Amino acid sequence: MALNLIVAEGLRLLGLALTLVLTWPAPPWDRLQFGSVVGMVVAPLLFYPYAKTLGLAFDLFFRPVEPGDRADDLSAEHPPSSPQR
Repeated sequence: MALNLIVAEGLRLLGLALTLVLTWPAPPWDRLQFGSVVGMVVAPLLFYPYAKTLGLAFDLFFRPVEPGDRADDLSAEHPPSSPQR
């Protein structure tokens, strides 16, 4: 999901900027590089369930459920025909 990638990249950039601002005379470049790689692997894995839920919520917000969208609604509108003998 795009939302998962956006959040992971945003957290990486925020952490990078915050670390650079707080340690500017001599930033720990090795730790920043290692932390970025670990963060880009771990953040999407941890945020995935929330990203999936938010993605579905955005989808329902912009495209609300209409009659006939659900599978059980379709079966009620079109009952199965009886088998012919």
